[in-house]
Amino acid sequence: MENNIKNANQAYIEGNYHEACLIYLEEANKGNKSCCRMVGWMLLDGLGTEANTDKALSFFERGSIDGNAESIFGEARCYMKLSNFDEALVILNRLAERDYPPANYWLGKFYKFGYGVVKNRKIALSYYKKAARSRHLYASREEAILLLQGVDGFIGRFLGIWKLCRSIANAIDIGMRDGSRDPRWLI
Repeated sequence: MENNIKNANQAYIEGNYHEACLIYLEEANKGNKSCCRMVGWMLLDGLGTEANTDKALSFFERGSIDGNAESIFGEARCYMKLSNFDEALVILNRLAERDYPPANYWLGKFYKFGYGVVKNRKIALSYYKKAARSRHLYASREEAILLLQGVDGFIGRFLGIWKLCRSIANAIDIGMRDGSRDPRWLI
């Protein structure tokens, strides 16, 4: 079983998504919750298989039985893709109570753009700040942008400059540690 999952992980890393998806699916059908999550993401994004949000949702639900935050978050992403923002909000708020950084980031996006809620850039900023404290790279960038736009007042703009520079430096640091020497990934 573990060797099978290692083969799936290697196939995924090498970009052989179809092979990886078949192996993950086999293990998911044996009850492996982490493989349920992988199949869910692959179905959601159409990697190695045809994209199918409804099937992805069912795999995330199977993977979230034990309360796994990533699987629960996958459910929220499925609801987002289905434009069911009310259900996504319920799930994201539950995860935000657990201080799950991707949930805080997405709640920031919901409030910044008005997905199922009234647009409120101050509330968006508060969620981005929560996610950024956990070194969520995109949240750090979004926090800096809102500060630069003056959401937190004139003085906040100066803090925004510093935070934007810091988020760029963190992105470069993460890229270099992960072995990526190609700066195009920053775009």
